[in-house]
Amino acid sequence: MKVNITSDEIMPLIKEILSNDREVELVVSGTSMRPFYYHQSTIVTLTGVNGLFKKYDVVLYNDKNKYKLHRIIGFKKDKLVICGDALKEKELVSREKVFGKVKQHKNNNKIIHAHSKRYLTKVFLWYRLYFIRPYLLKLFNYKKRSISDN
Repeated sequence: MKVNITSDEIMPLIKEILSNDREVELVVSGTSMRPFYYHQSTIVTLTGVNGLFKKYDVVLYNDKNKYKLHRIIGFKKDKLVICGDALKEKELVSREKVFGKVKQHKNNNKIIHAHSKRYLTKVFLWYRLYFIRPYLLKLFNYKKRSISDN
């Protein structure tokens, strides 16, 4: 039986689990992390935060009473510069608001480790193509629809 629970209801429990050095799997909701994560089809495995952050880590955090799963794209003093892969707007987030990091994700039953060289190369290229990303997203969306239509 599948039960849908809002993030406001489940996040306190997830925070507690992650703070006890355990892992949590979540189904991604939303489109801000396309083309790497897809709405209701990508499953992420989260671990707790050990205080160490690397560029291109995907983190779970609370910002203005909303829970978000976005990528670290830089550092500014004591803040993290964070952005969704499909978004243009960058956010400055204090490290204290981050309570989970993606260890791996699963798309189409394929497990992709967060620090694999192949995956990080794709992420690096994605961010280097910042100005044409909207066009690339349309292309990815078209390809995904045409595959699912068959």
